[in-house]
Amino acid sequence: MPAIAYGGPDVAPENPSPDSVKLAESLILVEFVADLYPSSNILPADPVLRAKARFFIETVSSKFTPNWMEFATGNPEVTHATLLSSVDTIQDILPDGAEYAIGDQYTIADIAFTPFWARLNVLLQKGIGAYRVEEKKNFLTALDDPKYAKFNGYVQRLLERESFKSTFHEVRPLFFRSSLLS
Repeated sequence: MPAIAYGGPDVAPENPSPDSVKLAESLILVEFVADLYPSSNILPADPVLRAKARFFIETVSSKFTPNWMEFATGNPEVTHATLLSSVDTIQDILPDGAEYAIGDQYTIADIAFTPFWARLNVLLQKGIGAYRVEEKKNFLTALDDPKYAKFNGYVQRLLERESFKSTFHEVRPLFFRSSLLS
């Protein structure tokens, strides 16, 4: 679980001060960073857009993420069709003709979704996970359908962002997983 120590004396990150505040949970941390840097505009100033961003995050958290985790771990009840249903849900709430989750502004909604999609992509492309190979093939084939053009365009824009490319490394999830098994 991602965590940070904030405040307190200036000390080495690996040895946080007891005077600092410890915060955890990636989505909470994303909003915390948005609060610290309001000029970043990752949390929209407009309350309607903020609500839309939070709705998108809730949809990812409750519909997409649990299904991809169950799919990747080989739960036989979660098939490629279940995972596609989650993609359908995300695609349905993406605005037509927009660059990102809630419009043309990159926000916390996109930040919340990107790492989950990127990890799933690595798992599928590298053949990592307990899912059945035919389920993987069926999912990837189905995603090629033109009906997913809006979703595929969206995720492609996310994965092409310099901020993503400079911080996401395919080997990190593998090293993390292998360190758990040691």
